[in-house]
Parts: sequence; structure tokens; C-alpha cells
Amino acid sequence: MHPARDTTRLAASEERLAVQRNRFVPSVRKRLTPPSRRRRRSRSRRPGQQYVRTLVQDVSFGVDQIVEIALRALSPAVNDTFTALTCIDWLGDCLSRIAVSWNPTPVRRCRDGYIRVIAAQVSYERLVQRAFEKIRQAGAGQPAVMIRELDALAQIADRVTEPERRRVVYEQAAMIERQVAESVPEEADREDVLRRCLIFRTALALT
Repeated sequence: MHPARDTTRLAASEERLAVQRNRFVPSVRKRLTPPSRRRRRSRSRRPGQQYVRTLVQDVSFGVDQIVEIALRALSPAVNDTFTALTCIDWLGDCLSRIAVSWNPTPVRRCRDGYIRVIAAQVSYERLVQRAFEKIRQAGAGQPAVMIRELDALAQIADRVTEPERRRVVYEQAAMIERQVAESVPEEADREDVLRRCLIFRTALALT
């Protein structure tokens, strides 16, 4: 079927529906006729549209949700460091799992080979940045948060193989290291974080 005519046909079929999906059904409509088999097949092939992001359609949404929990935990009003540390653990685990396999294709084709959708895909490098940058900024001056971030980055670095992905992981660790001198006043705490930075660089050089 021609792509342009296909779009017109789908739009026309939508107008014929008595009740559309996710719409309010008024009480005066006592009976609803079930859709025909042909109409059910037509609807099943259409992309779903929603007003909110979902974890299935947008992996970065899951990362943003975990980061949001961590930021709320680090806020002065809440001051729940342990929750923030748990969020960092989950981010490190998730990003290390997809360190090799994350290569989404933006092109979606129908069974006839026509390009139907060109979706904006977030890169792995951008996922790492979204996972750690805001937490690093909010966790300035907190050695426990810095050390846990370095541990998570080391976990990711152990899995990544592509140079560009390794570079973005190293950059995140380097920003944490530069932040230590400016935000951690206690010398013993600074030494703890810098020692973990050295362990991270050594591990990255060996992998």
C-alpha cells in the first residue's frame, strides 16, 4: 500500500469509531458494538500515543526518575543520604547492564519496508551524563555521595569497551575529583575521596 494513502485510510477509520480508546463513555450510550476483526487488526498496528512518558518507550525516563529521587533525598529539607546512595547503586547497575548492548536504531519500518517513524534515540553517553551530572552537583561536599558515584562509575567502566563511552565515564569521574578540593573542607574526607579516584583511574587503565 502506498504510504500516503495508508495514512489517509488510518485517519478515516479513526473517524468511524463510535468510541475511541481511553475516551469517556457517556451513560446514554447503553450499548457498544465490538469492533470488527479487520478494525481490531488495523488498530493493533498503530503506534500508541500517550500524554506521559513510559519506561517501555523511553529508557531515559527511568534514569530521570531515579535521579529525581536522589535529588529529593539530597535536598536540605529531606537530607536522606542513604536513599541517594541506593539510587546511585541502581543507576550504576542499570548502566553497566546495557553498556555493551545499547545501540538503538532510530528507524522504524513497516513489514513492506517503508520507513514509518524516525525516533529520537538517546545515546549511551548521554544516559551516563543524565545519570550522574545532577547528582554530582547536588552532592557537592558530601564524601559519601562522591565515593558511591565513583564506585558506580567503576562498575560501568568495567563493562564498556567503546572509546567514546569510556571517555564519558572518565570525564564524570574527573569532574568529581576536581570538585573535591572546592567542596570538601575536611582533609581526612578529601583523602578518602581522592583515594577512591586513584583506584578508579587504576582500574580504568587496566581494563
